[in-house]
Amino acid sequence: MSLARELQPICRSITGDGLRETLRILSRELPLNIREVPSGTQVLDWTVPDEWNIRDAYIKNSKGERLVDFQKCALHVINYSVPIRATMMRNWAVGSTCKALVRITAAFDLSVSVHFRNNRFHYMAGAE
Repeated sequence: MSLARELQPICRSITGDGLRETLRILSRELPLNIREVPSGTQVLDWTVPDEWNIRDAYIKNSKGERLVDFQKCALHVINYSVPIRATMMRNWAVGSTCKALVRITAAFDLSVSVHFRNNRFHYMAGAE
C-alpha cells in the first residue's frame, strides 16, 4: 500500500489519536523523534490545545439513511467539533436554530463538513 493511501483516511488534528497514528506510520519511512507535550503547555505565543478525538458523525434523513457520514470521509468533520443530537426539518435553511448549525456553500461540490465555532458545531454541505 502506498504511503499516501495509508495516510489519507486518517482523521488528523494537531492533537489526538489520528496524529499519533500518522506519526507512527511516517516513522517507518523517516527517522522521527516523537515527544508528547501536555495540553495547556505554553509554547512561545501558543498554548497546546486539549486533545481532540472523534469516533463518528453523520446526518441522517427520515428513513435513517446517512446522507453525510464521517466513516466514509473524515473531511466531513472540522476538527474540534462537538457532538449534537438534533432533528432538522426539510426546510432547515429557514429555521434560525438549524441555519446556525448547517451551512451550504457552493465552494464544496457535493461535500459536507462540520465546523466548530463559538462552542457550537456546524455542518457545511455543498450545493448540488
